[in-house]
Amino acid sequence: MRVALTQLKYYFLRFIRTPDILFYTFGLPLILASLYFFASSGLIEGDIEAVPIGVTTESTPFYSYGEILSDIEVLDVTTMSEEEARDRLEAEEIEVYVKQDGNLLMNESNVNTSIVKTIIDQVKQTTAMGLDALNIDYTTEFVKMESTPGSFIVIMFFGLIAMVSLYGGFYGVQISAEILAPLSSLASRLTITPLKRYRYIGLNALNAVLVNFAANIILIVYIQYVLGIQVVNHFGYSFLLIFLGNIFGIMLGIVVGLVPKLKIDGKTQIVVALALILTFISGGMVTGVKQFVNNRIPWFNKINPVNIITENFYRINLLNDTTILSQGILIMVVYIILMFTFSVYYLRGKRYDHL
Repeated sequence: MRVALTQLKYYFLRFIRTPDILFYTFGLPLILASLYFFASSGLIEGDIEAVPIGVTTESTPFYSYGEILSDIEVLDVTTMSEEEARDRLEAEEIEVYVKQDGNLLMNESNVNTSIVKTIIDQVKQTTAMGLDALNIDYTTEFVKMESTPGSFIVIMFFGLIAMVSLYGGFYGVQISAEILAPLSSLASRLTITPLKRYRYIGLNALNAVLVNFAANIILIVYIQYVLGIQVVNHFGYSFLLIFLGNIFGIMLGIVVGLVPKLKIDGKTQIVVALALILTFISGGMVTGVKQFVNNRIPWFNKINPVNIITENFYRINLLNDTTILSQGILIMVVYIILMFTFSVYYLRGKRYDHL
């Protein structure tokens, strides 16, 4: 235990003495967050408009959706027939139409339609439990308009947080470089020592997680308390997602670092490119891209690690919804186990003709 702690200490000192990586990990995210803020400050400070929706004129035997939804401030409700609703959806005059059975008609899935769906689901759950659906405050937990800035702007900040989680890949590339004998003198020395590869990878990865996790925390504190944008309401689940994202990023960097016949700079650029591309696809830079991808490749964002973090951040912190959290955690854990297993297997018993 004492030896492990000593090794952790020296690994940590080596990490924080790498200026380039420290800038990308700590400095660049704060710069990007500031640019996001100043570029969208007008939208953040502006008033939030209620979501225009249509509701059926028909009633269930127990309640009317129109009567329930009309009392919710975040919704602008108009009763209409389904035929009229289809015309107004096509003309983009409303975003959602609520049918008699509670099913929704919509042109696309976005932040506003998610809010409506969440409220409708709660109405159904309330009535299923035999409670009076007319006497429930459906906005207390799910939508807090006073503290929620323009939702798509917040999603871009979620994307930035997820992208920074993947920045642990820089440290992962460095770990691989230090354990592959042809790439460093340290690796050459490690090759002739009894130190197990999995232990070296594990200790270095733990250090990298701690450093990059600290970068995430600093970024969240900066966004939430300096820029004044509420991005985290539920810290437990949010930090769990960030922690898994950090481990994923580091293991991704280790795997990329094992690519043969490629210099360290090239491997680092691959990590940067992957982080940027996955963030872009998840809507962390341009919100419309996510919907475009979902319409054409619906399965991709379900396994996109950046989108897993972004989508769950949005659901947990804005909608208080954890329905897909366990699925996202499972996918991230599977990724991590597969990459760690591959790394250890690749390095296990590796021999060299000369060092």
